[in-house]
Amino acid sequence: MKKYSAKGLEGRVDSWTAFWQDNAESFKEDVHFLTQSNLTDQDREVCAAQNIPPMENNLLTSYVSRLLGEFFKQQPSLKVESNKADAAQVQLVEAYLRGILSTAEANQEAYKVYRDQLQGGFSCVKVFTQWKDQESFNQCIKFKHINPVFAGFDPSAKLPTKQDGNYCFQFVQKTAQAIKDDYKYNIKESEISSFSESSSGFCWADSNYDREKRKYTVIDMHCKRFKSHKLYYLSDGRVVDKDRLECIMEPEGIEGLINICPPPKVIDERKVVVEIIDRVVFCKNKILYKEETKLTGLPLIFVDGNSCTTFNTDGCVTQRTKSYINDAKDAQRLHNFCLQHIANEMQNINQSQFMVPVEGLSEDVATDWTDPSTSKVLRYESKDMDGNPISPPQPVSRNNIPPQYAQILNQSQENIQSVLGSYNAQMGLTKGSLSGVAIMNATTQNNAVAYPYIANFLTSWCRLGELIAELMPKLYIFPDSIPIKTPEGDTKYLRINEQGTRTLSYKPKDLHVSITAGSNFELQRQQAIETIMTLAKTSPTFQGMLEQGGGLSVLMENIEIRGGDQLQSLLAKYTEQQRREAMIAGQQKNPELLIQQQEMKLQQEKLAIEREKVESNAQLAEQKFQNEVLLQSQKMEIELERLKLEEARTVSHRMQTMTDAHAKDKNSETQLIKAQVEQQVHHQDAVLEHRKLNQNHQQIMQDQVKLEHDERELQLREQKINLDRKDLLLDTIETLDD
Repeated sequence: MKKYSAKGLEGRVDSWTAFWQDNAESFKEDVHFLTQSNLTDQDREVCAAQNIPPMENNLLTSYVSRLLGEFFKQQPSLKVESNKADAAQVQLVEAYLRGILSTAEANQEAYKVYRDQLQGGFSCVKVFTQWKDQESFNQCIKFKHINPVFAGFDPSAKLPTKQDGNYCFQFVQKTAQAIKDDYKYNIKESEISSFSESSSGFCWADSNYDREKRKYTVIDMHCKRFKSHKLYYLSDGRVVDKDRLECIMEPEGIEGLINICPPPKVIDERKVVVEIIDRVVFCKNKILYKEETKLTGLPLIFVDGNSCTTFNTDGCVTQRTKSYINDAKDAQRLHNFCLQHIANEMQNINQSQFMVPVEGLSEDVATDWTDPSTSKVLRYESKDMDGNPISPPQPVSRNNIPPQYAQILNQSQENIQSVLGSYNAQMGLTKGSLSGVAIMNATTQNNAVAYPYIANFLTSWCRLGELIAELMPKLYIFPDSIPIKTPEGDTKYLRINEQGTRTLSYKPKDLHVSITAGSNFELQRQQAIETIMTLAKTSPTFQGMLEQGGGLSVLMENIEIRGGDQLQSLLAKYTEQQRREAMIAGQQKNPELLIQQQEMKLQQEKLAIEREKVESNAQLAEQKFQNEVLLQSQKMEIELERLKLEEARTVSHRMQTMTDAHAKDKNSETQLIKAQVEQQVHHQDAVLEHRKLNQNHQQIMQDQVKLEHDERELQLREQKINLDRKDLLLDTIETLDD
């Protein structure tokens, strides 16, 4: 494994933090503006100094919430393609991805990712593996949303997902005790002072003076390591590496023993580079843990919002992210400003209703004017003490609120709609009724406005699916059950890597995953119901197919009401009952048809009896064959033991003959030759016996093939009877129609 230095890894973190600092601050500011308060501390100080109510009316939240609601109702379509893996494996991977990406947990993670895109301008998702349970050796693939501010990538990455970068990392906050428990490293008192602020501005430790509660920043980084090797293209069409080539070319190897043909020739060769993902965990200047992973790509996937590439003040290329509400923040501030001044005008309105001279208020009549709403008659003194007339009380006119405030307040709402590109469905209001077409068109327009964010989300989600598909053949190597979801929507578990089940034997880069956006599900249901009802009114043929041809089930699937599942099951039972009643009625009207069906039933029973007889004979023949093979095998073992014993006796006799060769005459040599000839004769007899057993085995195999042929003929006869039965049913239907 490659050697990593903590200083070099820290330099990578500093490089990304400096590159992404403006976007991170913009993310925090926009999220705070949308979810907490539109007013900054400076705005509140200005309102307090001018004695203006610090009011705010956050209109942007409703627009973002509507887009999030539309997104949650969508059902993206998934497709897996490959020109190398077989169709069965492609279908299995597609069903698994459909199952893992459509769970409630996955939908929540997708919702969080899309929420970050709209509110802050970007997001991040992480792929990881974990044990299924504490007592299992099987792992499962998971993914989750992480705070994008606590994630980092290679600044040189160009792809929207940043998967072409050389590294990615995540900031993790841990206490000293947690670091000791997880990585067996104890942070000493003398090292605490070294956890100062880094060159890029982030801190390796917080400012908590309590050592037990102080949290330290641990970097969990994944780095790409490149390893080169050669690939060879053989004359038989295979592409192999060096180890596989040596195994094929070696005459005494496994493939050399299996294949009696000459080995293929090497036609071409080339050098390839393979990516290996290493995981390194470090804190400041100490590497805590490192390992080589099974990943084929970086586990952190960047989810872009609607960013662009620009040049900063130094002339360097940089990436600038932008949230969905970024351009509407000033219009929201103007709306709050008008609202604050309208509230201020209302607060400063003169509450006095009458202007009365002081001389006109005596102690007797003063109570009438202190609360004029409770007095039926307002009395006042018309003359002073000297008899001079006093001016009568005059009503005080109130100052109206400037109408410009209300105009600008309404205009700011329209400005927000124009900036966000969101249109109100109430524009379709005609003669007191809301047009359904207008609602659908407005919904479509709102979805189109957010399409840049949807497009980038789907791009990252495609990469997520590819990374999961690349992990599957490396992770699922033991017998296991995996969740799948069929195209019809049924969810179940499928056993793999067992005898008679499917296995994942494709190469990680053989598959390509594509995910496309689905339309709004509720909108799609409404359009489907309206289309079906329109066709039923205009076409009697379609209406008949809808009522009698099973089209009601399609209509019921698009109706979302309480008890809809129960209604669909009742419809299926009712349809089946109607079909049976129609068949019985047709049989009663046509007795010849009933006789033919009874005859066909008798033929099927005879066929079943013959089939059972053939199967019984086949089982007896198979059992007889196995017994004969076992018997012949035992005979061969006995004969081989006899030959070995005879050979041992011959060798012993030969040794004895050679010992006495110097003392005996020519007759002894003749006896030795005779013994060798007898040994050869015994060996030839054994070979002939073995050939005879092989001939018997071949005869038994021929008998078994003949039985299979007879069974196939019976199957063909049964298929013919089924076809005759279908023709009879068609004739019955035509008779009923007549």
